[in-house]
Amino acid sequence: MESKISLALATKLRMIFEKEDKFLTFPLGIGFPYRYLNFMKDPSVSGLTLQEQLNNKGDFARLLNIIPEDSAAFSADASSLLWDELKAVLKKSLFAVSGLSEAENKSLDQAIDFLTDLKTEEDGTEIPVNSVAVTKYYEYKTVYENAVNTYLNEKITVENSTGPEGDKLKQQWAAYREKELVDIKNRADADWKNLGFKVEVENNQAIKNTLELRKYLDLYRQAYLDEIDISEIPDLNGLGIGFCTTFFSPIDAFDTNLPWTKLTLTKEEIANLVQNASVELKNLFNTSQGSNDIESCSLEYNNVVVIRPWYKPEFFASRCWKLSEDVVISDGNLPRKGKIPAYITSMVVVRNVIVTRKKKAGSELLVLPIFSITPIQTLKMSRTPVTIESRLVSDITPVRTGVEISPKAVSRFSVAEAAPRSFRTMAATTSIRGRPVSSSFKSSLLISSFKQPLAQPVDSQATLNIKLKEKKSYISEKYVGMTIKTPFSPALPISVEHSGPSNNDLITEAYNMDGVAVLAFVCKRVPKSPDPDDTLAWNT
Repeated sequence: MESKISLALATKLRMIFEKEDKFLTFPLGIGFPYRYLNFMKDPSVSGLTLQEQLNNKGDFARLLNIIPEDSAAFSADASSLLWDELKAVLKKSLFAVSGLSEAENKSLDQAIDFLTDLKTEEDGTEIPVNSVAVTKYYEYKTVYENAVNTYLNEKITVENSTGPEGDKLKQQWAAYREKELVDIKNRADADWKNLGFKVEVENNQAIKNTLELRKYLDLYRQAYLDEIDISEIPDLNGLGIGFCTTFFSPIDAFDTNLPWTKLTLTKEEIANLVQNASVELKNLFNTSQGSNDIESCSLEYNNVVVIRPWYKPEFFASRCWKLSEDVVISDGNLPRKGKIPAYITSMVVVRNVIVTRKKKAGSELLVLPIFSITPIQTLKMSRTPVTIESRLVSDITPVRTGVEISPKAVSRFSVAEAAPRSFRTMAATTSIRGRPVSSSFKSSLLISSFKQPLAQPVDSQATLNIKLKEKKSYISEKYVGMTIKTPFSPALPISVEHSGPSNNDLITEAYNMDGVAVLAFVCKRVPKSPDPDDTLAWNT
């Protein structure tokens, strides 16, 4: 059990990814087979049956919407999921009196027009997706973040390497290597600003996030609930409990032919990182379990973004709503506490692990607890679905609590006639059931971009078919319109390898898994919420 490598790796990942509002939590034993990860692809190319596709979509959504504790240890409690808590907050919220000035209304409209494009379906339904500028923003942002992470990875290695080899790395870093990586990072930053609309997108996002909720308030609440509703897929084959569609970006993130970022741990670096690790991580990984036979460990990783078309995190930062009950969503402290202290924004996944160790240890099985309790030589990626029973079922040892979940009734799909601009069609094309909307009506109510089907009985198969068809259309457009393909990154200069002892004393083993292991979830802390502005006038 090589817990020292796991502790060093966790510490290094923290140094690369953690910021004031973000932290890593380590699930220890979650992985995805490559075939599983095809769940958002067209059935003709996914290799999955329709049943498998639905199962995998639901499992992925439930796993990535577990509400994490602000802790290094991943909280595997699936009894309360993000969409459930969000809907409960929306339904119980009290809003301030709405109103924007004419100038603010104009700024809001311009911001939304810049950030949003509309995809028109055959039936005339218009679905808002990211504009071309926003897509470019995330492409160049991805390239920049990869360059930053590569720089930090090597910088940490140099700073934590000692002895003659460490001195050699430091000399090379000072002589040319740091400049190479800084130049690449600076070029990526310049491209993000000049070609990726960085300033424009962030300015317009700030305007939208500040003004949109203030303008619509109760209408925003209903439109937000409708957005969640249209994202929810009934789990007709399993427990009968629906899920809100959640997927990842880039859409080709798990293409084995695409390059990932390489991370290397040297023996000296492992020792220093272990020594300087936080108490929290030392409690998570038992450092007494480990040998001194490991010379180095390298792997390829990718930070894959989690996309929720139904989730608007700016809501929790707004100060124009409050709760009628004394409920804390997030207390704003460190670590965060509350109903939703944080949510998962991305997952750090790994493939192609290479370990160099002493020959005498070559015949021994190698267990890296940050991956799994199964030896890496025999590790196979598999998914045991997340249960809605108060815990996450282990991928290694299936656990069942025996709690029976009664199916939810599938409610009739409906969308409010009045909704914020981001949920509907605007300008001259706006209409109600095909009838043009007068300019006076446009100024007072904004129209949903989704058509409301005629009222039918809840258990009507026709109603269910309409519901599923509209949901499928919505989710498909959101998937295409809110994700990116892996952007081209300029080739990084070859990193300086740590030579270590004579090769005659070592053996190098490569472990090519049949999928990817999740090393960590990157989580974003929710600001203090609710945090109402007492100077506002409130609806009663």
